[in-house]
Amino acid sequence: MEKIKLKIEKLSKILRLKNLTEESESLITLIKKSSTYPVPKDVQNDIGLMTLDDFLRYRNPEEKYHQSHSYDFDIEKLNNYYPEVPGFLFIGKDRVKIKKFSDGILLTKNKDGVEEVIAVIHNSRLYYKDSGLERSLDSLRKSEKKDDAALKFNEIKLVKYLSEYVGLVNPVAKNNLSKFPFLIQNIIVNEEPLTIRAEAEPKKDGGQTIVILNDEGLVVAQASNEWGATLIVVAKEYRGHGLGKILGKVWYEKNPGFKSGGFTRSGERNAISIWKERVKEFLSSGWYSELVKSDVLSREKLNQILSDLKEIDSQSNGEQKREDDTALNKSGEILIYCDGTTFIIYDESFLRNPDEKYIHAYGFLRDHGDKIFYFSFDYEFSYQDIATKAALQMVKDNGEKLYNGPGYHDYISLDGFEDYIIQDGDYIIVTKDLIDLKGASGKEKVKRKDNDPFGEKGSLLFELSESKDWPS
Repeated sequence: MEKIKLKIEKLSKILRLKNLTEESESLITLIKKSSTYPVPKDVQNDIGLMTLDDFLRYRNPEEKYHQSHSYDFDIEKLNNYYPEVPGFLFIGKDRVKIKKFSDGILLTKNKDGVEEVIAVIHNSRLYYKDSGLERSLDSLRKSEKKDDAALKFNEIKLVKYLSEYVGLVNPVAKNNLSKFPFLIQNIIVNEEPLTIRAEAEPKKDGGQTIVILNDEGLVVAQASNEWGATLIVVAKEYRGHGLGKILGKVWYEKNPGFKSGGFTRSGERNAISIWKERVKEFLSSGWYSELVKSDVLSREKLNQILSDLKEIDSQSNGEQKREDDTALNKSGEILIYCDGTTFIIYDESFLRNPDEKYIHAYGFLRDHGDKIFYFSFDYEFSYQDIATKAALQMVKDNGEKLYNGPGYHDYISLDGFEDYIIQDGDYIIVTKDLIDLKGASGKEKVKRKDNDPFGEKGSLLFELSESKDWPS
């Protein structure tokens, strides 16, 4: 029987390598439920034999808790690499760092303690987002004499979001595969193929960094050794997909002796999820019965473990119901608020569940002297087209010219909209209709009035649009 079990386990590994993870897990479950699958040999510190309180003290012995923003990583932060830094230069009063990658240059400056990209140089073209930088380009070109910095560009282009161009110079995927060469497992989550990889073949309690890469080769989750403690982070864009639990399970299988350096609230939930899964594994395998019979585990402690599991399952079911209710409420119908000065593009679900995640674009016109310009113009990347159409249409409906030249205001990219405008120096005249903004605004007004008779959600819509952490 032991030989049969080993053959099935080998078959399970082959299935995982072929991305048939679900089938592999089904085989392992069948083995564990069979009477021949033995209780683990070393269960002295197994989390499956701990009550929930014991487990949390075991993982977080110093009972440290961190604010959620302490480890608030997104995909960009998780995929930063240390490029060559051949030198610095001054643009105006700013000390600018030159960061050289294999495919180009990033120019960055320190702003309030945070490094900010101000320009990207790729294929002899310089991309920048601050129109005020134009005044300093002459001094920047003079620095081309620094051959070691390779600051060479023949063309400049003003863009809205520099983050879209950073990827041109930083070959992240290639770097990730080189940095994490050891393949642990191929998985599929929400129909997306992902890979679990490590910086080296993991050894017991070796603390080798383990990551999850998406199909673009970007790190979306990472578990690592932080001064002898465990740090597990998941990119903001991938939260809610269970990656923390998947990665945590793999990490602690390889590093059972590691503790947490402190929990964020989401990190604690992830740890509890790992504990719950291990307890259910003991239950389904019949291990608890064997351990009670052999006096390794007392009946009283088992009852406490099962009571904790029941309590956690009850809470999880309540949270799942609330999530399902929210999903049902999401209409997917896009509304456009417009009052001639401000436009906001948002999902109708906001009127039932005011949350900034339902707000997709925001624009606010201001004037200074004879200039009318967009003081704020922000959008999620997938809403750039409709946001630009709304921005230009609002100006046309007002019968105004839009200033889009140098200065401290938000810039609108006009690529693809040349047929709708006339460029008059630094001004834009919109000559053709792009969307029926007045009709959309009227529809939004009716919807909002039906759902917000006292105007409270309308006020919140403005506040959250202004304060939302838009892409940069």
